Amino acid sequence: MFRTVYFSLPFYGTMIAGAIFSATTTYAAVGTEKPRPPLSKRVLPASRTKKNPVKIEQILVMGLSRSSALTRPAGQTTYSSGRENFANQVGQNVADMVVTIPGVSFTQGNGPRDTVVSVRGSGDRQSYGLKNLQVLEDGFPMTQPDGTARADLIDPHAYQGVDVFEGPASTLYGNYAINGAINFRTRKGADIHGLELGSDFGSFGMFNNYATLGFGNRHYDLMILGSDVRGNGFIANSRYNTSTENVRLRVNLTSADRLILKFVNNVTDAFLPARLSLNQYRTNPYQQGCTNASSAATGCASVNLLVNGRYGAK
Repeated sequence: MFRTVYFSLPFYGTMIAGAIFSATTTYAAVGTEKPRPPLSKRVLPASRTKKNPVKIEQILVMGLSRSSALTRPAGQTTYSSGRENFANQVGQNVADMVVTIPGVSFTQGNGPRDTVVSVRGSGDRQSYGLKNLQVLEDGFPMTQPDGTARADLIDPHAYQGVDVFEGPASTLYGNYAINGAINFRTRKGADIHGLELGSDFGSFGMFNNYATLGFGNRHYDLMILGSDVRGNGFIANSRYNTSTENVRLRVNLTSADRLILKFVNNVTDAFLPARLSLNQYRTNPYQQGCTNASSAATGCASVNLLVNGRYGAK
């Protein structure tokens, strides 16, 4: 018998080809053609275009941010104080920023604005500045070559927070971090987003005028602070006048390259009081009437100096 079969070949479109061929089915036992079942009882083959359903497995991968080891060093006791702890008060010096941090103490330094900060007892006998601590600002070292850092140039209005790393950390921060390190973080320009002007005032003639300018987006961030703080002090000859300028500019050059410009300038004009003996303190604890040495009151602090600087009369 003859059958006509049509099939298609995919080739930039569809091409229909026809073929006529002869097919004869012979059964040895019967010798006749096998009867075909009616159309209603035929079993149609499964469609070749139908695909088996694909099971989709969801995998959730979680990881930690691989930040610098200097930011959160492993095994290091770290405390932080944010701006919310000192921004809503008259922040005059660094003591107002670290007062809530455990293990940190501070005393009056060698000057009306100078503050001696101690971490776990470091520099307790220091009369000025910060010793045996690496002080950083935005990651930049602020410790002087002699290992001393000054606290009188710090104006809390410029900072977003402070991080204190307690315990020996010289392997991370250098040979000055014998007892730890302190990192001060300035405010982001994007958070300021404009110009802020303010004044703080208090007893003993304390007055602080400051201005903060900040702008930023994902490409750059600029923060500028200028402040001028002055005071008379609670005893005679302890007045001061300090001006500070603090600038930080961050520019993202590419997705992997960043340029940071840091500038800090500080000018301090301070009148340092002389040390008192115990008898002088008991006689005149507030050093009243001690402005002029020729007519100084009883109990005023005095220092005997050699006339020629070496020997002889005083």
